[in-house]
Order: sequence, then C-alpha cells, then structure tokens
Amino acid sequence: MTEELARSVPTDAAYGGRGRHLAAVLFALPLLGAALLAPQIVRAATNPAATVIAVFAAPVALLLYRRYGAPAMLTALAVTAGVVVPFSESLAAKVGLGVALAVGGLVLWRGRRTLRWLALVFVALVLLLPALRLIDPAPFSLLRTTAADHGLTLPGAALHRTYIYDFVLGRIAERPFLGWGLGTSRVLPGGRDHVPDPNLNNHEFLPLHPHNGVLEVWVELGAAGALGFAAIVWLVLTAIRRRAADRGTAAALAAAATAYMTVGLSAYGI
Repeated sequence: MTEELARSVPTDAAYGGRGRHLAAVLFALPLLGAALLAPQIVRAATNPAATVIAVFAAPVALLLYRRYGAPAMLTALAVTAGVVVPFSESLAAKVGLGVALAVGGLVLWRGRRTLRWLALVFVALVLLLPALRLIDPAPFSLLRTTAADHGLTLPGAALHRTYIYDFVLGRIAERPFLGWGLGTSRVLPGGRDHVPDPNLNNHEFLPLHPHNGVLEVWVELGAAGALGFAAIVWLVLTAIRRRAADRGTAAALAAAATAYMTVGLSAYGI
C-alpha cells in the first residue's frame, strides 16, 4: 500500500525537472488570488496571519529551497514580501519581515558569529528600554513633536502607541523592581483614562495591553522579569548559533527570531 501511494505521487523527475516550478506556482496561486481578488478582505482580516507569515517566511523559504530548489524559494519570498504582507494593514508585520530578511541575509553573508552581536542587541534592548525616560519623562512624545514639526501625520495606530508607551513607562518607574504583578496591565491606575488628543477619539491610555512585549514584562514583573526575559533571548540565540546544522539553517532561525522580537515590540501581548 505504501509503495502504491509513493508511486502515485508525482516527483520532480516525473515532470522532467518541472516539479519545483509546479510547487512554486501551487504555493503562490492561493495567496495571489486572495490578495488580488479580495484586497479589502485581505487587509481587514489577515493582520494576525501576516505577522505569522513574517515570522515563518525564512524557515519556510529554506524548506522550499531544499525540497524544490531556488524557484520555489524565490516565489515564496516574492509572494510574502511583495503581496501578502504589504496588502495587510499590519505595520508590525511589514517591519518585522523587512528586518528579518535583513538579519537572515547578514547571517548568510557574515556567518553565525553575527548571532552573538544580535543576542547582545536584543538583550540590551530588553534591559535598557525603560531607560528612555532618562532622555525625557515622556520620550515617545518626541516622535509626535518631531512629526508635527515636519508636517507629518502619524497613522492612528502608531500615534496611539506613542501615548501607550509613555503611559507604561510612567507606571514602570513607579514599581521598577518587581512590577505591578502578572496580568495587571488591564487594571493599571489611569489605564482607562482617555488620551487627550483630538486625533484619537475615545482612545484609552492602555485599552488591553502595552502592545510591546518588553514593556509588558517590565510593567508586570519589573526588573526581575526583564532579567529572566533577557536570559531566554540570550539562550535561544546562543542555541541557534551553536546548534544550527549549517549557515542556511542559522540564517533562517535568526530571521524568525528577529521577526518575532520585532513584531513583539509593536503589537499584541505576551
């Protein structure tokens, strides 16, 4: 029975070397059709899907490359980077995918030693993000001021994030060591107050969660939790550097980890 099933599955050789092209086309058609024929549905309904695609784009591309060759890999990346993610409304997915592909390319170019520097950058980000208050008590207000000075208008979601982050940084400063407690983001004092901005009608300072994984760890668990989070980040990236079978695997996993961290810095909760 197993042999019969195996014989019934078309192979690359059976198509005279065209199997890899067929796989690329079959992978691309549903995504292209959804994006081109129903763009509004894609934009409105696929933000979470776009972030998942951004995280797993590099590993999937590597698997397609090893199974079907470069055409399938390039098609997957083209559809991901050129259609699906851009058609969504998720800025986090777009930035996450771009940074992930850049990091993956850097690892391919410079080797896995790049992961040591990447780990240091992420750990520093986790531990030092609240130090932005040393620049200004409301550091993200500087983005609003800079945008206004240059005649720019921040998108509604980005504008709201600046208020959320400044509010959360203020709460972190009140309890920096142990935080306010696990799961307390929704009940922080002042979180239900409305933002005093005419461009954000009835928006609260903290409607659900901080929309930033690092700030969420800090505000709920304080420096103790941030140290634990930083340790996890370090261990994951160190494991990729030491245990990845080859440079391609290291690059794909580094890209996925980078996309995850990037998306986590601007969207969703832990």
